[in-house]
Amino acid sequence: MISRSSRVATLALCMCAARVASPAAPPAPAAIKRLDGTAISEAALTARIQDLVEKANVHGLAISIFNDRELVYSRAFGVKRTDTNEPLGTDTVFYGASLSKAVFGVLVKRV
Repeated sequence: MISRSSRVATLALCMCAARVASPAAPPAPAAIKRLDGTAISEAALTARIQDLVEKANVHGLAISIFNDRELVYSRAFGVKRTDTNEPLGTDTVFYGASLSKAVFGVLVKRV
């Protein structure tokens, strides 16, 4: 006779296996919440940033956006160096200078 705990464990294992075996639907593109409470799609945000980068002649820009402490957007635009045209990556290290002061001010104001 199989114990109740063995049946529960077997059922849980079968449910996990069925979940892994069944094809998952691709995740829906998440809307990115803005500070004013409205939302923007990832595609619309990327297009807007790309447009601004080109208009302002910015050589490289990396941006990450968090909503409710979760990373919802991370993208790099442009190049690391204009002489080599090496693409900028989301793992590229930047010199932040005094930018952190403004970011901290916004965060304090929001709390």
